[in-house]
Amino acid sequence: MSDPISTAQEAIASTEQRLRTLIQTALEKQRYSDVAKLAPLADAVLNILKTVRNGEVALRSADTAGGGKNDDTFLPQTRIASATGRGSDAVYPRFERHGDKLVKIAWSKKDRREYEHRASSEVIFRVAELFQRDRTSAIPFKMDSLMPFKTRSGAEIPSYQAYLALAWFRSLGVIEPRGENGYAIVVDNLRSTIGNAWNRLPDALNH
Repeated sequence: MSDPISTAQEAIASTEQRLRTLIQTALEKQRYSDVAKLAPLADAVLNILKTVRNGEVALRSADTAGGGKNDDTFLPQTRIASATGRGSDAVYPRFERHGDKLVKIAWSKKDRREYEHRASSEVIFRVAELFQRDRTSAIPFKMDSLMPFKTRSGAEIPSYQAYLALAWFRSLGVIEPRGENGYAIVVDNLRSTIGNAWNRLPDALNH
């Protein structure tokens, strides 16, 4: 009899691969609403796969990279899941729209509770613009080479906000990691794609 853990891992990996293919197909056909629906499913399956492989849900490397002050905001106790009771439905990172802000909700292993980062839509779109400026799709780039990010007025964008944008773009499947080469944009018009995704993101403050 085969190892049930290995069998489960293979099944989950196959599902993740299938979802990734569906997202890519949707992107090629410019069905961005389907991308927005499929991306959270793919992210959830990926986290489950990490659970099987490592015994715990791991945060994306982008959540801890970048240096500088992260400005972590820990959530009120009523929204914090206990370390022993998070359950398989607690998938991190999660993204919510709060009015004109994008909120990333993640899990701190050190403090064993949720925390959140926020960035305005202006910052999110500006980062998308800087990612694609003078760069064609599929050409890798490194975050370090683009730092510091600046607004149109010249104000410096905190590094954690730039990484927040990157994490959201990755969850949507419009930017993919390229190992030591950094990341690559996999859509023709990143700014337009992000704008469509933002418009379709429900505003949590209105629910």
